[in-house]
Amino acid sequence: MLIRRSVDVDFAAILALINDAARAYRGVIPPDRWHEPYMTTDELASEIAEGVVFWVAEHDGRLSGLMGLQDKADVALVRHAYVSPATQRNGVGTSLLITSKASLTSLF
Repeated sequence: MLIRRSVDVDFAAILALINDAARAYRGVIPPDRWHEPYMTTDELASEIAEGVVFWVAEHDGRLSGLMGLQDKADVALVRHAYVSPATQRNGVGTSLLITSKASLTSLF
C-alpha cells in the first residue's frame, strides 16, 4: 500500500470512494444530512478550492482510502476520512492517520 498526496487525476476516484464508503453509513448518517450522491462533483471541487488537501491510500493501482485535511489558521481539521468497504479493518485508515499527522508540519 502506498500513501501519497492526491493529484488532479485522482479526482474521479476520490469522488467515487467517498460516495461508496458513505453508503455503508446510510441509516446512521442523520436523514437530514443524507442525500444521494452523498458528495457531488461540485461539492468536492469546492472543498478542494477551499483548501482541503487529500491524502490517498493506493493498492494495486486503486484508491482504498483517503483523508482530507484543511488548515484553519491555528488548527488543522480532518474534514474527510473514508476507507473502501472492501478494504476496511486492514490498517488503511490507521496508515492514513499516521501519514497525515506526519505531513502536517510541512503541508501547512
